[in-house]
Amino acid sequence: AAIIDGQHRIGGIVSHHEDTGDVVSFDFICFENLTLEEEKKEFVTINGKQVGVSRSLQTYIGIDENENAALAYSLSTHDDSPFFEKITKTDMKPHHWFTLSSIEKNVKRIFNHGAFDELSTSDKLDVLIKYWSLIKDHNEIGWSDSKIEKRKDFKYKLLELTGNIAWSLIGPQILLKGFNPDDQSFDWSVISDVIQHVSEDFDWAKDGEFKGLTGEVGGKAIQRHLEAALSSFR
Repeated sequence: AAIIDGQHRIGGIVSHHEDTGDVVSFDFICFENLTLEEEKKEFVTINGKQVGVSRSLQTYIGIDENENAALAYSLSTHDDSPFFEKITKTDMKPHHWFTLSSIEKNVKRIFNHGAFDELSTSDKLDVLIKYWSLIKDHNEIGWSDSKIEKRKDFKYKLLELTGNIAWSLIGPQILLKGFNPDDQSFDWSVISDVIQHVSEDFDWAKDGEFKGLTGEVGGKAIQRHLEAALSSFR
């Protein structure tokens, strides 16, 4: 059997099942005995005729009621953010790195710990900008793709959604290393040391250790590698 369209969705469902054991039901259309050329035609039909509102635009429309969406959009509008003008609320252009809906999901992941529940929106934005700036500083090779005009020419996974997912998933564990719950403050020198340690000698190359692993599946695979490095931090 072959999947004509939706491989990333299947990957996400498999990853969710591996993490939680949940059985996910979903609709699909089955074609019997298609030739390769017929599969190609069906793919074009599926993707060429569908009409709808993009998820990122839907996210933007509801931004006033969604703190994570507001934070994600602020990452693209604040000029001190490493993602300044790199997150789109509509269609992806060659110079964009991420969609708003993807970053909204990852912002939620970064603060996915009860210790951060009392942080204000402005404090969270400050944390996000500092966190990603440190990742940028300690991953110069992986971040070098930022100088490349078109996303399709990137050589590394760090500035692809895969890398963003990985760092977002491990974000709470890293931030907690320098977090003081008594006064809700962060020791950024400690967090910098943690990120530097975790980043050391990491292979972000698209044709490297994690070749072929993208999206949620790739992000979680990289997360596990980063967690292994984090466990040796002292």
